[in-house]
Amino acid sequence: MLRISYSESPSLPLARASNLQSGDGVALIGFPLNLPAAPSEGPVSGFDASYLARLDPAVSTHGSMAAVERFATTHIHANIAISPGEIGAPLLNSRGEVVGLVATSPDDGRSIYALPVEAMAKVIDDFNQYGCARYGWVGVNVVGAADTNHDGRTVRVVQVVPGTPASDSGIRAGDTLMRIDAREIYRPADVLDASFFSKIGADMNVVVRRDNQLYSYTFAVIERPQNPTTVAPLTSHSSASANHVAANPR
Repeated sequence: MLRISYSESPSLPLARASNLQSGDGVALIGFPLNLPAAPSEGPVSGFDASYLARLDPAVSTHGSMAAVERFATTHIHANIAISPGEIGAPLLNSRGEVVGLVATSPDDGRSIYALPVEAMAKVIDDFNQYGCARYGWVGVNVVGAADTNHDGRTVRVVQVVPGTPASDSGIRAGDTLMRIDAREIYRPADVLDASFFSKIGADMNVVVRRDNQLYSYTFAVIERPQNPTTVAPLTSHSSASANHVAANPR
């Protein structure tokens, strides 16, 4: 991250990536193969974080999302071919506004994933406050599961890591995640997003379903450790509380 004089440097306006939809046209401007700057265009094909996941057999044989790469949040996927020299380029909407930063290509340059502007802002805020990017965590690892209640809820707890804020809260392996703070949870990427945008030291409220009952737990957010599947010690400011919410949720 560079600090420059705004009045003396050209700049591009920012827009909300959350306003993008599949099929919208986007463009990136980079320096392909160290040649002069050139645009590349294509449609948005979706929004996901599936390429981030690494199977962790120590947690589950069914594809735990406990271990993820840097910038563990939903990315913009666009059908734009790129060449070496274009990673890090701005991704622009049809009005020339920046909606993302090209982060990687999952298929040898045939398409790209871009970090959304909202996530860029979070990383910049972290750098301004801490000098580095910091990601929240509470000690709960999850996997995608079958939609047994036919309500779209497919995220199940597979591990509550000992020595973390969640370990003393009452949340259990096998619980179905329903909500994290104000974010409704339907897929594992929703959990990544909630953790990515959480603030370390703040409280997080988690609602789970167990035996057709809803339970609410509140615990402090700590920094995600390098290996999220092993023991992480509680910090002095961590706390946990639980409440039984309702029966027979719909």
